[in-house]
Amino acid sequence: MTRRLSNTAGKQLGHRLRKQIRPWHRRIGIVGGLFLLLLTVTGVLINHADDAGLGHARVRLPWLLDYYGIQLPSHSAQFGDYGITDNLLWHHGTMVLEAKYPLIAATQWHNQTIAIDAENLYLLNDDDQLVETQNKATGLPVPLKAMAIEGESQLWLSGENGQYLADEDLIEWQRTTSFAPLHWLEGKAAEQQLLEDARSAHLHWERVLLDLHAGRILGPWGVWLWDLLALGFVFLSLSGLYIWISQQPKHK
Repeated sequence: MTRRLSNTAGKQLGHRLRKQIRPWHRRIGIVGGLFLLLLTVTGVLINHADDAGLGHARVRLPWLLDYYGIQLPSHSAQFGDYGITDNLLWHHGTMVLEAKYPLIAATQWHNQTIAIDAENLYLLNDDDQLVETQNKATGLPVPLKAMAIEGESQLWLSGENGQYLADEDLIEWQRTTSFAPLHWLEGKAAEQQLLEDARSAHLHWERVLLDLHAGRILGPWGVWLWDLLALGFVFLSLSGLYIWISQQPKHK
């Protein structure tokens, strides 16, 4: 008699427990299914990011750039076919150089591109590839303030200590003064398209997918939220196993 009452009480307790677990099993299952779908889609896209070119595809959505805190460049100018935005150099709308400091001026000289910031001079070839960087260690008269091109062979730099004329190979810099006024390069206002390109250059879709896949897109709390959702799968596994076992007929 006591054994029969014990079995009845056990069945009632199991029934109440299943009744409590089932709703949570369904709710967490729905959320977990959506979370798993997100992980699957982003994971597949990340695995094929190189094939799809996502590592170079710029994000141009203003609201997403705002969310990442990426603003328009604070310094920009247009020098003919060249544009500068902060420390980036653009040629015909394509970014060709990321300088160490905000760029001051850029121009073409002897079939090569020359750009300067306060501490460096950059030389690029016809294919817009960086071939040389000059600085104080190579004899560059830093800090620099401006650059001027006179005639076909004279390249001038202006610094805090005066004016300097380069030789034909841009190896030696002679401190001197020009008899005629020099025409220092002055940039014009950059076009809006260049500003938008410069802003989107700091964020690519592969970065967004990686942040979304890991939860970092929601900030520091996003990682913890993703961990909590992962623990939800543990609950689904255990609760599902319990419900299945408790509904199986018992054999003697």
